[in-house]
Amino acid sequence: MWFKKSIALYCLLWLLPVCISAQSFLYTQYTTRNGLPIDNVYAATQDEDGFMWVGTDFGIAKFDGYRFVNYYKQHGILNKAVINILYAGGDSCLFVSYPRTIQAVHKNGIIKTVIPDVTFTVQEIVMHDDAFYLYARGSIKLARVKNGQLKVLLADSLFNNKGVAINGVISLPNKNLGICTNKGLYIINGNSIKHCLQNEDVRFAVLNKNNEITAVSNNRIVTGNADFAFATTAITLPPPTVVYKMMYDAEGALWLRGMEKGIWRVYNGQLQEMSEALHTQNLAVHNFFSDKDGNTWFCTDGAGILFRSKNAFNNYTVKHGLANNKITRFLKLNNDLYIGTANGLSVMRGKQLHTLPLPAYRPGVKYVHQLLPLYNNVPGICIANTFSYNSKSFLQTVEINGQKFTVYNNAFSAVQYNNKQHWASSTGFLNNVYADTQYKAHNLMQFGIQKGYEIMYLQNRLWMGTDNGVLWLHNNKWIHTDSAQGIKIGEVFQFLQRGADTILMATEKGLLYYANNTFTYAALKGETYGSNYCRSICVDNTGKIWGATWDGIFVTDGNTRYNYSTNAGLPSRTCNAIFYDSTSNQLYVGTDYGLSIADKDSIQQLLTVNKIFIEATASDTISITNGQEVEAGYGKLRFYFSIPSYANAGNVHYVYRVDDSAWIKTSTPIVNLTGVGAGKHVLFVKALVNGTAIINEATAFTFFIKTPFYKSWWFILTMAALCQLLIIWLVYKYNKNIREKKLASQRTDNEMASLKQQAFTSLMNPHFIFNALNSIQYYINKQDRQTANKYLSDFATLVRRSFDAAQKPYVTLEEELETLRLYLQLEKMRFTDKFDYNITLNEAAEAAEWLLPGMVLQPFLENAVLHGLAPLSSHGQINVTIAAANNTLYITITDNGIGMQKSKQLRTGKKHNSRGMQLIKERLDILSTNKLNPITLTITENSPGAENPGTKIALVVPQAVYEND
Repeated sequence: MWFKKSIALYCLLWLLPVCISAQSFLYTQYTTRNGLPIDNVYAATQDEDGFMWVGTDFGIAKFDGYRFVNYYKQHGILNKAVINILYAGGDSCLFVSYPRTIQAVHKNGIIKTVIPDVTFTVQEIVMHDDAFYLYARGSIKLARVKNGQLKVLLADSLFNNKGVAINGVISLPNKNLGICTNKGLYIINGNSIKHCLQNEDVRFAVLNKNNEITAVSNNRIVTGNADFAFATTAITLPPPTVVYKMMYDAEGALWLRGMEKGIWRVYNGQLQEMSEALHTQNLAVHNFFSDKDGNTWFCTDGAGILFRSKNAFNNYTVKHGLANNKITRFLKLNNDLYIGTANGLSVMRGKQLHTLPLPAYRPGVKYVHQLLPLYNNVPGICIANTFSYNSKSFLQTVEINGQKFTVYNNAFSAVQYNNKQHWASSTGFLNNVYADTQYKAHNLMQFGIQKGYEIMYLQNRLWMGTDNGVLWLHNNKWIHTDSAQGIKIGEVFQFLQRGADTILMATEKGLLYYANNTFTYAALKGETYGSNYCRSICVDNTGKIWGATWDGIFVTDGNTRYNYSTNAGLPSRTCNAIFYDSTSNQLYVGTDYGLSIADKDSIQQLLTVNKIFIEATASDTISITNGQEVEAGYGKLRFYFSIPSYANAGNVHYVYRVDDSAWIKTSTPIVNLTGVGAGKHVLFVKALVNGTAIINEATAFTFFIKTPFYKSWWFILTMAALCQLLIIWLVYKYNKNIREKKLASQRTDNEMASLKQQAFTSLMNPHFIFNALNSIQYYINKQDRQTANKYLSDFATLVRRSFDAAQKPYVTLEEELETLRLYLQLEKMRFTDKFDYNITLNEAAEAAEWLLPGMVLQPFLENAVLHGLAPLSSHGQINVTIAAANNTLYITITDNGIGMQKSKQLRTGKKHNSRGMQLIKERLDILSTNKLNPITLTITENSPGAENPGTKIALVVPQAVYEND
């Protein structure tokens, strides 16, 4: 009876198919909390780099998905309200600074005025054929700006039609310009004008993906072909709607904005009022914009910006024909896709979705845990209450949707590997089911297992995933593996055969491989909660693995992994099942909030990013460009990374390194660097989505830190020279101090030597006087008065000279020679001409210029007379020779006396000991103290070997002896 009712219900549902056209509408809101200057937003545009530019009631904002950079009146905006904005190419965006000024803001933030004074209020700006067209809705004026020149055109003169008011302007292919008016649509090409939709109020027009014109005329939607022949569609806008803006999005849906409040969407021929979905029932949507990635931006009055990512997925729920929004498994049979849910079975045939009847072994239990592939052309369905704890599993064969199924009741998973034997898992038990009533229950608790999941027959053995690892049957014995590589495996949900030797498993910790009798984990590197909790897996036509996790889905080639979640259009992050259909290249994802279907290639295009932009500043104020030099002492360098990929906003992280240092991960796109040394440096940056780089090559930013002046070569050389000079000066000062101390010591020594010399001189004088008085006495005794008087006179002169010489350390050579002549003359008189003397002076020895110690030569002559010539039996001779060379005076005194040896023999035994020679040697030693060139004295025999060898005295007196005294 229940089977007939099920068939009837199935037929009724099949006759009432649900067209799967509606989709969920997910959006992100950006307001002042995210950095907008104000929540009243008028317009948006996108530049060539992908950055969004937003015109607000309080200036302009530049947005990259993470940060708003705002420009206000203080930056050069003439009026804070920017009601329209347009990317004009190059590095600037044109905008209308309400009400009558056209300005441009460049990417570097510089704002300049393009047209300072427009003669009428401007609301819109359109670019067409290298010119800008400015207008206000309902105005009769249209302005064209080309090459900086403004020309105002009047509508009635331009169209030769009185009462024409301009509603909109559109740039058309082939240099055609469309102008929407209250009297129809005018197509202008050069000087030709074509009038379409005559006498109709054409509010606005846009181009669709086929370059056909779609316009709103008299509150109905009309479409024109290439020849501008228009056909009315079946859609009429509800009165009193006045269309103010139109746009096609990336999905081909047409958006319309009302003059006041209200926003509509036309998709698959159906008109949808979207104010409730956008939560803008009480707000006006000023404008909308579709960026180059197919995302839609809504500029609202008071709610900021609403951002809707381009949906790669089309989403379907129970209102589209699903049995339940929580989807558990997929199975493709022929051209039908069977969908297991938490409350029954659904099937998708073509574009129609139906709920199918299921036999219930217990009322209300329709949780489809698994859909089994074909075995002998009979697929299986496992049905059980999730929390049912019952060891008994039984099966039955039913026909559903014209297809026979084996239904395993009270089973999470099952497998049939011969015509009779079935294995089915339930809570706590593994059942060997033979027939409807024949089974054998194996208690899983012995392995520490609470629940069994998928059972599969792979590599000639049975495998079962459990909540505590893997069970596999070997020689009729179940073997339990609960860890791999030292990691607890945990829950294993699904198996997949990869090649002949590898089994891939979906586990709560990612992907687990079994090959060569070894279990190995594949690193998924999920960074958010649930991103590694993999419930289901499949392989696409390129061999890439797709997985459903509790944080969206992922795709991996074994090396890199990309994640997709609600940013790609999934209605929920919790994904339970995934299936790839190779025939249609479509991916089916089962979530907790319905079914999602997408073209596989369109999913991967969502993460297409070509470039990372890097902005840099020094000390928070100085902007730095790539390759620029930075002054030393900058304080800190700040780098800001941006990727204008808005569908991935919030999921992008960065890693960076400087030069060859290690990679550093940052959770924000802002990096501060301090203490960077002088020279060339390169900052490398990679962008990551859930730990995987989305650009193969790292982006490089080069900067140079100037060498501080104190490290420059000229400064170092200068400082080295100064240091060297300082060292030289210090050494000089040190040596000078030593020298001054030494000179002071020398002066003291010289003074002492001078005193000693004077003392010695005073000692010599009595000795000489004693001998002279003896001579005078001799002449007196001889009664030779005349000779005695002369002798006495010469003696007195000699004594006076001797006294004068004793008062100073040095006398001139001339004075010394006069003294010697007096002395020798006196001695010659005394010894009655017993000897002769001769004094010879060469030309270089100028007597008046040379200095000698006073009375230094007289003792030598005295010694020669008394000890050399006096004992001589023959006539004696004394020769004094004086020569000068090389600043040195050479004095030689020779005699022909008896010589030094005979003189010593004659004096032997005498009490008198002459001290003249000893005193002169001491004087010369004192005078030579601390002198580099001392006075030298040499005494030798004059004629060695002769009977009377005589004596030769050689005295060398350097000029330096007395120059420094």
